[in-house]
Amino acid sequence: MNREVLAIRHVHFEDLGSLELVFGERGRLVRYLDVGHGRIEEPDPVAASLMVVLGGLISATDDELYPTLV
Repeated sequence: MNREVLAIRHVHFEDLGSLELVFGERGRLVRYLDVGHGRIEEPDPVAASLMVVLGGLISATDDELYPTLV
């Protein structure tokens, strides 16, 4: 069974906080995918056992400032 948690974050200083400790206690490895300014490769949505998308100050209409929104 895949034990990876994929956390997608839009700003580099975000993290899962105490939730990351809970995942670690349960043998889950957290991997962060930073999707700030540059182009990213699409993550495989079924590669991780859990995917968490963190929020941020970015609006859905900020695609000129954040091309990854496109």
